[in-house]
Amino acid sequence: MESLTGENDPRRKPTNIELALILESLVASRAILVEEGATASRKAQGDRKVILNIEADEVERVLSDIGGTNWKNALGV
Repeated sequence: MESLTGENDPRRKPTNIELALILESLVASRAILVEEGATASRKAQGDRKVILNIEADEVERVLSDIGGTNWKNALGV
């Protein structure tokens, strides 16, 4: 997938199609789990519960690496 930012506008917001592709990829990799079952099937797709299926330590490490000192300070790392 190409970068979600445009060359001329790094603040460009991703389209709904791009966001759906990202969600599908995260669900396929099991990084995110989406609510399933009879009750969930009656809900709109956007109203289903989503669970991050990654260890908190890993999330902190990635945010610290990518976000620099702002995230390190926020996380107390």
